[in-house]
Amino acid sequence: MSQIYDGSIFLCVFVNIIVISLNGYLFDPADLDLVNKFNNAFAIIFTIDMGLRLISFGIQEYVQDIMNIFDAIMTIIYLVEYIMWLDGNGLIAIQALKLFIIGRIIRYFPNMKKVIRTIQKSMQNMFSILVLLAIFMYFYTLLGYQIYHGNYINPPYRDNYDDGLFSSFLCTLQVTLFHIFLFIKYYIDINRV
Repeated sequence: MSQIYDGSIFLCVFVNIIVISLNGYLFDPADLDLVNKFNNAFAIIFTIDMGLRLISFGIQEYVQDIMNIFDAIMTIIYLVEYIMWLDGNGLIAIQALKLFIIGRIIRYFPNMKKVIRTIQKSMQNMFSILVLLAIFMYFYTLLGYQIYHGNYINPPYRDNYDDGLFSSFLCTLQVTLFHIFLFIKYYIDINRV
């Protein structure tokens, strides 16, 4: 729980994010080999960090913190990539999963944890709103399909209601988004006056 230890792990996470972001910009084989060596070093560092936390907290207390579970998953991803690197194989999907290392930074910023908890609490209410929105969109898709089916033949600016349910849904979505943007523009114009 030392601040020096936490600071050094934070520095490792930060440098690792920079190294991961360099992966797509380096084309020289020597530079790519250096990036792989850094990634392997970070895999070892994060494994040691996970082991030390497991020893100091114990398994029961370790799994009670969601950030520890997230760190353990990230460490396992690193270890799988390290083992595949030792075998001479690489897997792009595993390298893409490493981008979630950015989530480890949340541990070091308490205000960020509050934001994540607030988003998590609001997602329950948001799910209900999204289900209600999906029901309305489905209803208006069927309504538009019944009313406009065959009336508009291949309009040049959008999908039509003649090509089936999915095309009707896209048309309804386009009309809905158009009206939302029109309402936002109207609201901004009214407040400027």
